[in-house]
Amino acid sequence: MTSRCTGARRVLGLGLLFVVALGGLACSKKAESKAESKSGPRVLPVPVAVATAEQKSMPVQIQAIGSVEAYTVVSVKAQVGGELVKVHFKEGQDVKKGDLLFTIDRRPFEAALAQAQATLAQHQAQVRQAEANLARDQAQLENARVEEERYKKLVGGGFVAREQYDQFLTAYKTAEATLEADKAAVATARALVRADESLVEAAQLNLAYTEIRSPVDCCTRGTWFAREAPRTPRSSSSTRSSPSTSPSRCPSSSSPRSRRTCRRAPSA
Repeated sequence: MTSRCTGARRVLGLGLLFVVALGGLACSKKAESKAESKSGPRVLPVPVAVATAEQKSMPVQIQAIGSVEAYTVVSVKAQVGGELVKVHFKEGQDVKKGDLLFTIDRRPFEAALAQAQATLAQHQAQVRQAEANLARDQAQLENARVEEERYKKLVGGGFVAREQYDQFLTAYKTAEATLEADKAAVATARALVRADESLVEAAQLNLAYTEIRSPVDCCTRGTWFAREAPRTPRSSSSTRSSPSTSPSRCPSSSSPRSRRTCRRAPSA
């Protein structure tokens, strides 16, 4: 009987120890969970790779969101007035130096050039006519001089009347005056030709100005004013390109004028 009581006590004691151990384990887990909630999630260790140090060129790239400003802006202004008939680029398009940007109506300038050339041809004909008159009058003067000298000797010898000599003398002086007038006419006609040549050059230059070309390699921006026909385009902005700018490059020289992003410049 005593041994049975002893065995029961042992079993009871082991049960109590087991219950206490379970309670302690539950409390420790609860305490750990509270501590984790207070301290935050556990941070895992960062893996570290090991490599041999060496010296070499490394690309420098920065990826960011932002706006790019052109470091140079070139304003393109029309030199002549007229109706803008065609735009040869799209906004933001890269163009090279000398590329055609705008075309102004050429017809008035072609007519002005044709008129200047016609006036030049007319005055050139007048020069030729004046030179021909000069050559003719030079021959007549030479003939009048010979006659005057011959009759001067005759009148000195008493072979002809004085009145006849006076007629040849008058003809000689008239021929001299006519020759001087011819020289003046030739000089005037040549001056008119030089003036006409200047007008023709000016008309040709104005005609060339009807084609507005890019002064530099650039990115165009400014088609907003191209719809103002029949006015002349006042200005177009272009920017110089920079090899270190955004990949959306907006050219310039030219610019021109290269960068790929350009801004609209105020018209000058």
